[in-house]
Amino acid sequence: MNMYKEINKRFIAFFALGAIYLSIVPGLSAQYADGQAFKPMNRGNIAPSFVQVETGAQQQFHIVMEAPRLLPAYNPRTEDVVWFVNGIEGGNAEVGTIDSDGLYYAPHRAPGTNLIHITGFVEMADNPHMIATVLLDGIRPRFRTVYEFGEPKNALQHLHGPKAVSVEQNGKFLIAVGNHILRFSDKGDFMESMGESAFDREGHLFGPLNVLADESGKFFVSDQKESVPRIMAFSNEGEYLYSFGMKGYFPGMSFTTRGLAVNSDDRLYLGDLELSRITVYDRSGEYLFHFGEEGAGTGALNGYHDLSVDKNNDVFVANYFGPCQKFDAYGRYLFSFAFPDPPSGIIHITDVATDSWGNVYVAVRGQRNHDDSYNVVNDADGSRVDIIKYNNHGDFIANIQLSKEFRYPIRMTVDHDDRLVVLFQSDDMTGVEIIAN
Repeated sequence: MNMYKEINKRFIAFFALGAIYLSIVPGLSAQYADGQAFKPMNRGNIAPSFVQVETGAQQQFHIVMEAPRLLPAYNPRTEDVVWFVNGIEGGNAEVGTIDSDGLYYAPHRAPGTNLIHITGFVEMADNPHMIATVLLDGIRPRFRTVYEFGEPKNALQHLHGPKAVSVEQNGKFLIAVGNHILRFSDKGDFMESMGESAFDREGHLFGPLNVLADESGKFFVSDQKESVPRIMAFSNEGEYLYSFGMKGYFPGMSFTTRGLAVNSDDRLYLGDLELSRITVYDRSGEYLFHFGEEGAGTGALNGYHDLSVDKNNDVFVANYFGPCQKFDAYGRYLFSFAFPDPPSGIIHITDVATDSWGNVYVAVRGQRNHDDSYNVVNDADGSRVDIIKYNNHGDFIANIQLSKEFRYPIRMTVDHDDRLVVLFQSDDMTGVEIIAN
């Protein structure tokens, strides 16, 4: 009888522990580590978010602040909005001008590009940079490869199984490969290998999956270690500084990471493939909160695959089975875009990146075949599509092709000149392609 009582006690204790665990693991709404509630949303939108304007014509824009609880939506006062055209307050004759009421006067000729960004800056908003896209004369941007570098598959020297790419402030490239971080010059010349390799020792590398260079010169690496912290900070010279984030399922831990980003509040966002969640730390490594729920519903992560953060600190999340989603800095769902479109359109999303205008680049693939190849995604004209550019509101901007057929993006980022940097592989080459419009 006593044996059965002991078994019953253990069962109750195990059940209680499980209930506590389920209350804090991924799947529930985001919450701070100390239990604080998040502040209410105070977001705005620019309207229209995407428009085609003839050269020499006019277009009215306005800002709408979203409805607070039990109150209507409203327009901010004129004096609370500062208007910019391509980053120039009030604009100029070359890119067009905009007055204090949001009336845009397009230039009489396109200024070298037909893509114009209109920004309404509202300091009090959670998303102060509200950016709309103007296509002058309806002409969509064309993209070209500025340069590329890499190694042939049959003579690899450095790029064996690359996992991630990041660009430093000086334009140099960091690539996570094997058990090291490689640095290449801004022209693609190999410079050095960093990070001592050892199986499970703190400060050493054992299979880095992500690398992120920050504005201070440091870089962060997430690794596959077993028993010591998996996220490490290094100096610009590759000297180990500190680490955090143990392997595991509990809050603050990670399992199989993909996606590393830092926002303007010095918060570090780390995505996890297996846990279908995004964990947020401060830059010193203190766990703050996590968000993410595995599933196919609104706001759920349907095969989480990567993340990127924009200048408003909003988080874009790529789901392998689609769509792409936007969350605020606290993980509150905002909207979805880039929906799957079989048979010839998007089926899988493998990566995401953002530029300084909040534009979003989404790497796409078609149906996955039995031999692990993928069908090509085609546009309306039947042309191949490797990457799709959307604006900050999920409006379609343009399709992008890599320079050669059968090249597949592994990871993407955007450099400090707003050029798209694509780490790719193909049947005959592994390398990096830098793309601009």
